[in-house]
Amino acid sequence: MASASTGLALQALALSPAALGFGAGSETNQPLAVAVIGGMITSTLLTLVVVPAAYSLLETRDLVRPFSALLPARLKPRLR
Repeated sequence: MASASTGLALQALALSPAALGFGAGSETNQPLAVAVIGGMITSTLLTLVVVPAAYSLLETRDLVRPFSALLPARLKPRLR
């Protein structure tokens, strides 16, 4: 978690001058920088919050059990 937040902060700081419109050619780089920062924030939130929460909900409702046969033995969840 620490490495993900550190990487996200560093990338956002590195792209912030472009996103704010400083420097030469900023009118062409600004939309790209805003899109990249938004994508990094969205993908980080999906990876760290939404995916584990969705898996937790599926696991508590035993919806993972039918798909566990498709997983290799080392990845199978411990079923009750």
